[in-house]
Amino acid sequence: ACGSGGGAEEGDRVVVGAVTFAENQIVAEMYARLLEGAGYEVDREFNYLNRERLLPDLESGSIDLAPEYLASLLTAVDPDASPSSDPAENVAMLRPLLSENGLSLLEPSDANDTNAFVVTRETASRLDLESVSDLEPHESKLTLGGPPECPDRSFCIQGLRDVYEIEFGDFRPLDSGGPLTVAALQSGEVDVALLFSTSGVIGARGWVVLEDDKELQSAENITPLIATD
Repeated sequence: ACGSGGGAEEGDRVVVGAVTFAENQIVAEMYARLLEGAGYEVDREFNYLNRERLLPDLESGSIDLAPEYLASLLTAVDPDASPSSDPAENVAMLRPLLSENGLSLLEPSDANDTNAFVVTRETASRLDLESVSDLEPHESKLTLGGPPECPDRSFCIQGLRDVYEIEFGDFRPLDSGGPLTVAALQSGEVDVALLFSTSGVIGARGWVVLEDDKELQSAENITPLIATD
C-alpha cells in the first residue's frame, strides 16, 4: 500500500495513527514497518478512541497516515452519503470530500473488513436466527452492543431502522468490535453485537454471523488515508 517510490531521505519522519481496536493497530504497524524498511523514521500514535478524534489530527498535521475503511469513512465525512458495495464508487465519492480538508486516499487493498451482526450459537438456536431480518419479531426484547457512534451510523442503528425496520429494545455503547463488545456478548449483557467480519473470536467461540440479507453493509476495503502534503 505504501508503494516503492524513490525512498526516504535522511531525517524524513512519518507519524502513523490508528484507533484502538486490534486489526486497525496491526495494519498501522504493517504500514509503519514498511515505511521503516524504506528508510523513514516512524512515530506511532495507536491509541485514538475513534476516527472522530483521529481525523482532526490528520487534518492538522499531528499525524500523517492511518488505515481506514471506505464506507465507514465516507459516512463519517458525509452523513448523507450512500456508500456502495463497489469500493471504486466509494473512493470516487470520498476523494473530493477529503481534498477539502487536505487529505488523500492511496490505493485500496483487496481486504474488505465489513461490519457483521453476531449472536451466540445459543441465541441463534433459541430464536431461530440465520439472517438479520430474522431479528425483527424479537427486536423489542433484544439489546444491541456496538461502538458509541452506532446510533448515528448508516451501517448500524440508522441502517437497521431504515433498511430492516428493526429497532432494538436497548443499545449499549461499548467499543469498535473490541474486547468490551466481545465480553458483553459472551456474558449475555447484549444479545446482538456489531463485530468485524474478520474477527477471529467469532469462529473461536462458535458464534453466528447473521446474513446481511438486505445488503445493508457496504465495501469497507482497508485503505491508507494520508495527509496530502
